[in-house]
Amino acid sequence: MNVHKLNQFLLVLLAFLLGLLVFTYKSPQFALSATTHVVISEIQIGGDLPTDEFVELYNPTNAPVNLANWRLAKRTAAGQLEDEDNIINASMSGTIPANGYFLIAHVNFNGGVTADTTYAGPQSLSTNNTILLYDNLNALVDKVGLDSAVDNETLAFPTNPANNRSIERKAQASSTAESMSTAGDDETDGNAYDSDNNSTDFVYRTLAQGVNPQNTSAATETPLDASPSPSDGPTPTPEASVSPSPSVEPSASPDVSPSASPSSEPSPSASPEVSPSATPEASPSVEPSPSASPDVSPSPSPSEEPSPTASPSVSPSVSPEASASSSPEPSVSPSPTPSVQAQVIFDGMLFRCSIEYRVIHSWFLNLLFPHISCVRK
Repeated sequence: MNVHKLNQFLLVLLAFLLGLLVFTYKSPQFALSATTHVVISEIQIGGDLPTDEFVELYNPTNAPVNLANWRLAKRTAAGQLEDEDNIINASMSGTIPANGYFLIAHVNFNGGVTADTTYAGPQSLSTNNTILLYDNLNALVDKVGLDSAVDNETLAFPTNPANNRSIERKAQASSTAESMSTAGDDETDGNAYDSDNNSTDFVYRTLAQGVNPQNTSAATETPLDASPSPSDGPTPTPEASVSPSPSVEPSASPDVSPSASPSSEPSPSASPEVSPSATPEASPSVEPSPSASPDVSPSPSPSEEPSPTASPSVSPSVSPEASASSSPEPSVSPSPTPSVQAQVIFDGMLFRCSIEYRVIHSWFLNLLFPHISCVRK
């Protein structure tokens, strides 16, 4: 491949990478939307009485948060600042545990769960409201708009919860009302999903699914990791980018036992199996050819051409860096980051490309750095 064609190939590969990055941040499966601050996790605006209502908070962080001088407020459908009323003013107190809950309820709430703090008076919740949470420095921490509320995060939740119903924040993008309810897959995974879109961050809990607010005495729930586990994507394969580890020490003498007389041309299989075992064993798919000395050059591509000595038995004095084994023994540890594989045809040649993302977590931002490896098939 000449330099011009190589440059063309790199441009195609770069476009492929950029497309995958866009997919990563747009796809709900890989969206890094786990929040790092206290959120409004569940809301009921009415029950047996118009003021049978509550607002539940969830702390997805690993440290307790002191709610002293925080406040809870609401705005009417018009959403104007001057229309804002304090539901709980700066006299709020209490601590929300790490990965725990805090329940704020009207004195008329009769849900069978003791509220951590209560309120009374005319500033009760109503339809089309926006509920806002402020910290002790009067900074807005979270807000949720209902139905026609114009003040919201991107879009309001599309309906007002009926009496004895609630809306609940998801554990992850794919959560449903069923998965968040009792015995559901996401029941104990917290309520940390926050893409700053009220319309998609919550589910509607019906009477059948039950409304079950939680207070500081409830069991803590660890939020799901924002990054998908290795099982969420294609399983990493050694042929994408594998370097043998020099720390591998054979525990026994390598034993190369060809099943037939050596031929002049080795015939390695198209996809050699790389075993992460500490004891190298010859792959039965390779028929070594005799030569004066073993010449093994492990590389990421399946192009090893091992040549054992004239004797079918290899001396154990061979160092791990140049093992006579037909299968170099890399140390393969699947990365817990998203991995995507694709086949690219360029200039009549087929390449298998693997892009693996390294996730770097910072205080307020999660970054993905791609690692590309390609091998010609």
